[in-house]
Amino acid sequence: MSYAWKTELQEDLGTIKVLHDESSIEKLSKDFYWYSPVLDIRLKEKKADVIVVPESEKEVVETLSSAFRHRIPVTVRGAGTGNYGQAIPLHGGIVLDMSELDQIMEMGDGYARVQSGVKMGVLEKYAREKGQELRIYPSTFAKATIGGFICGGSGGVGSITWGNLWDGNVLEAVIYTMEERPQRLVVNGEELSDYIHSYGTTGVMTEVVIPLAPKTEWMQIIFQFEDFGDAIRFGQALGEDDLIPKRLISPIEWPLPSFFNPLKKVLKRNVSVVFAEIGDGMLEKELRRWKRRFWR
Repeated sequence: MSYAWKTELQEDLGTIKVLHDESSIEKLSKDFYWYSPVLDIRLKEKKADVIVVPESEKEVVETLSSAFRHRIPVTVRGAGTGNYGQAIPLHGGIVLDMSELDQIMEMGDGYARVQSGVKMGVLEKYAREKGQELRIYPSTFAKATIGGFICGGSGGVGSITWGNLWDGNVLEAVIYTMEERPQRLVVNGEELSDYIHSYGTTGVMTEVVIPLAPKTEWMQIIFQFEDFGDAIRFGQALGEDDLIPKRLISPIEWPLPSFFNPLKKVLKRNVSVVFAEIGDGMLEKELRRWKRRFWR
């Protein structure tokens, strides 16, 4: 494609932030794709021609309209914390960095309406100050954006109780189509499945409504087992115990725990573990019952 479009794009976008420097382009064209040796080979040379950083829905519309007219591919980016390579442009063009759309627009009883660039760690902190909390979030929640999680993720911490994104954990989304005159779509119900985990390929998400849960005080605990089968059975039973609030249950077989360097002082050698996040105080209440069941 002709690179005259970059000059024309800048003229179209006026004061919208457009980054041309090589450092920004290299950084914002990548996610954690290199976790995969296959993707590392295939994607390490891929990058955008320019980065556009909109600060409003209006600027998103102007960018999509200009890109459509010039037939320039657009790759949507949250915080780039995914490891599938979905934030990497395969054919150059524009990376649309949504991180500046970061307003918490409304928080009510059991829900939050936010722009797609809000960091999930910020949202969790704000919700907990209001007596609520996120239902599910990824392990990268400190940096990940809500839009990136919904469009690129599936589940995470909290899924043991609340399921994945498709299980009622997205209530509504505002989507813009890529046309000369982009349409603003308000999507809910079954139609959301066309946009969840679609990497921005079916439209650009600018706003989302998610459900919130009442705030719970949590504790993190490690259970250790000589036999991995026992760890699995314990995790399964804990997951099915409705008396214990839970956010995370992760059985991990040896030798993987040997790589958890910060925990080496507390982890025994040659044992499997179950990492769990459960309601604070529940361990003492239920320990006698669980001892009878698993530690005789």
